Amino acid sequence: MKITDAIEGFLLDRSTAKCSAATLRWYRYKLHMFADAMAERGVTDIEGIKVHHLRAFILELQNTVADANNPYKPARKDGNKLSDLTVRGFVQVIKTFCKWLYLEELLAEDPSLRLKRPKVASYMIRPFTAQNIEDMLDACDRRTHLGFRNYAMILLMCDTGIRLGELCNLRHDDFHLGVGGDESYITVFGKGKKERKVGISPLVAKCLWKYTSAHRPSDNTKEQWVFLGKSGKPISATAVQQMLRQIKKEIGLEGVRVSPHTFRHTFSTLYMKAGGKLERLSRELGHSKLIVTEEYLKQFGSESALIDHERFSPIQMLHLEKRRPSSKDDDDGRGKGKRKAG
Repeated sequence: MKITDAIEGFLLDRSTAKCSAATLRWYRYKLHMFADAMAERGVTDIEGIKVHHLRAFILELQNTVADANNPYKPARKDGNKLSDLTVRGFVQVIKTFCKWLYLEELLAEDPSLRLKRPKVASYMIRPFTAQNIEDMLDACDRRTHLGFRNYAMILLMCDTGIRLGELCNLRHDDFHLGVGGDESYITVFGKGKKERKVGISPLVAKCLWKYTSAHRPSDNTKEQWVFLGKSGKPISATAVQQMLRQIKKEIGLEGVRVSPHTFRHTFSTLYMKAGGKLERLSRELGHSKLIVTEEYLKQFGSESALIDHERFSPIQMLHLEKRRPSSKDDDDGRGKGKRKAG
C-alpha cells in the first residue's frame, strides 16, 4: 500500500473518532511532510518504512530552519531551527500513524517502536502583567465595531482562559447572561468535543452584551457565531493571532509572547494568586488531568517560591544580624596577628 493512501485511511479513521478539524489538519500537514521525505529516500510503500528512515527524518527536522515549510510565514531570518516541541509533535504523529498501521494489520510490526521521543526543555511561559493587559485593552479603539470586538475578545480570554478554537467557535446560544442575581457563564466545546461551563464576570458579561447588541455586524441575522470578521463571516484563528500581533507592535510589548495561549496561562496564574483551588481551575480550563494544569502553573510556582524564600531561608533561621562581629570580621585588619620585622 502506498504511504499516501494509508495516510488518507488514517485520517478517515481519525474523523470517525471525532477528532476536531484542527487536529485533522495537524495530522495531515505532518504526515504529508513525512510522506514527501520518504519519497525522496525512495520509499513510497508502507512496507518499506524502517526505523532508520524515521530517525533520518527526525534528524532532518532538527536541522530545519523554523517556518521553512510554513506556507503562511517566511523562514526565520535568524536561522533558528525548529523547536524541540515541534519536532516532538512530528514524532508523536509518526508513532501514532505507524501504530495504527500495525493495529489495522496493514503491517506485521510497528516500525516506530524503537523510535524515541526527543527530550524537550522545560520552559516557563511568562504571563501578562496587569499593565500589559491594560495596554492591550487601551490599544483597542472601542469607537469602532472591530475595535470593540477586539476589546471584548481580549477581556473574555483574560477572564476565562478559554482556548483559541473555543473562542472562535462561540455561538449566541453559548452565552448565558445572568439576570436577577444568576451567574453568567458560557458553554464551550473543548478538546475531544467535551462540553463544559465556564463562568464570566459581570463586567465581561456586560461587555459581551454590548458587543452583540451594538457592535456586532447585523447584516446576516442567521449567522450564529458571536465573533465575526470584516466579511461578516466567523472570525478565524489566524485573524485573532494577527490582531494580537498588530496590538503587540502598536504598544511595543517586549519580553512576553502575545498569543491566545499566553492569556490562558495568565488566567491560570491570576486565578491561583487570588486563592483559587487547583481542582476547580482544572475544570475551568477543560483539562482531563491535574498534571496538565500543574504544567500551566510553573511560573506561579516559581514566583511563590521566591515569595516564601525569605521566610524559610536557612540563613534567615541563623539570625546572623544578632551576632556580634568578631575580630576576624574587621575590615581594617585589626585583631589580626602582625608579622614581626626580621
